[in-house]
Amino acid sequence: MIKLGVTTLAGLQAPRTWLGQEKHVSLLLLADPALSSPEPTGHHERIVKRVLLADRTWRETALGRLRTLDRLAVDLLRERRAAGSHLRVFDLAASSGCTSVEFYRALRESFAVDFVASDRTRDVLAVRARGSRLTTVVDARRGDVLQYIMGPFVLPGQGRESAVYPVNRLVRLLCARARSQQLRDIAASPAVRECEPFSWVMTSNHEVMKLPLLSRECLSLLKHDPHFCFEVTDILQPLDGTADVIRAANILHGQYFRPHDIRTALRNCLHALSDGGMFILGRSPTDDPTAVRATIFTKRTGGVDAIARLNGGSESELLVYDSLA
Repeated sequence: MIKLGVTTLAGLQAPRTWLGQEKHVSLLLLADPALSSPEPTGHHERIVKRVLLADRTWRETALGRLRTLDRLAVDLLRERRAAGSHLRVFDLAASSGCTSVEFYRALRESFAVDFVASDRTRDVLAVRARGSRLTTVVDARRGDVLQYIMGPFVLPGQGRESAVYPVNRLVRLLCARARSQQLRDIAASPAVRECEPFSWVMTSNHEVMKLPLLSRECLSLLKHDPHFCFEVTDILQPLDGTADVIRAANILHGQYFRPHDIRTALRNCLHALSDGGMFILGRSPTDDPTAVRATIFTKRTGGVDAIARLNGGSESELLVYDSLA
């Protein structure tokens, strides 16, 4: 059997095959002019939602997904801080940044905010040899393959293709003949690193286009608001600077990390949190904002205190206390 990919925005209306399998969506659609502001609701999220990244995480996100948690956090901050006071905020594992934009705007209603959204991956590169029909999408930092696009086929670069689709497996095998070292060299070239998003540049006889995995609304805010930025951050490494509010949503759980690594990441978060600061730890199992499981902590000398919970609290709550031991 054959599973074709989604290569047009119109195709997003039929994201599954007759067998119910989810189709892969071409990341080249991120450059479609129709995604320019005002952005069609949900289009960007449907494009990036099921891309398995090289670090084995998914780029799953949705507008409004953390709205209930945001409202609770803002209310607690209003009780504890004077209106108009300054807040430095770190939002970790921010994915496309759409929920970061929502959190930032909710905070700005009451506070002066400097907001740093971050994720381990921000940009990908679409690479194709001159005259070739194959486009290979790679991680902009390391050149790891994330997706192959050839004609109507959109094939994952990470994970396995189902045995139900032997033609797809064969096409993917043929696509994977591209030399990994050459892709890494292209990703590291100065011409590519300095190029503007959504424009093709030539390097090493290849056409290359940078594709930020960020919503257009997030990109617009980055361009026009100096108080909002997006950085590439590895949560398992010490965070740069300190913050009054740190949010780690949909990242520190067993699907992505072992308990030891979760404790390491939690220590990094708490070390970067200012005294009296707020740490928000949660997970949204669905796009329903009322389904979020979360615990909100405040930092005190020598430890933290849980000050609020949603739906029983974060599944990783006990690891927060373990990380301090």
